[in-house]
Amino acid sequence: MASDVLRLTVHQPTKKMFTRVLGSRWATPSAIVATFFVSGLVHELMFYHLVRVIPTGEMTCFFLLHGIWVAVEIELKKTFKKWNFPWLIPVLFYILAFGFLFVTLSWLFFAPLKRCKAYVRALDEYVVLAALFQVGL
Repeated sequence: MASDVLRLTVHQPTKKMFTRVLGSRWATPSAIVATFFVSGLVHELMFYHLVRVIPTGEMTCFFLLHGIWVAVEIELKKTFKKWNFPWLIPVLFYILAFGFLFVTLSWLFFAPLKRCKAYVRALDEYVVLAALFQVGL
């Protein structure tokens, strides 16, 4: 559902706009990066509303970096297909993608959550919820 909303409201309009400005060759990668950027902004907004801490922009940077990575990955896959390395493409990109994901998750995505101790708050709420069910029984 979220990907459909982003595709309809961000990706397709920006791709159409970038096609006029940059041409069809660079429109898709630019629209991908713009879509990930908007997703990062939405995650920052959700983070603010959930934990009430002023956003630092780290989540937006996380999604922006991943948008750039996806655009680069698409272009590299096109290049490798021309070189006829069909077995190398999936193995190489799975390793690179998971490595990039784990590094940026700990560096940019989970850092604000750890800094504001969101996990402690969540555990406290679970304790209160468990106590509520204990009283009810």
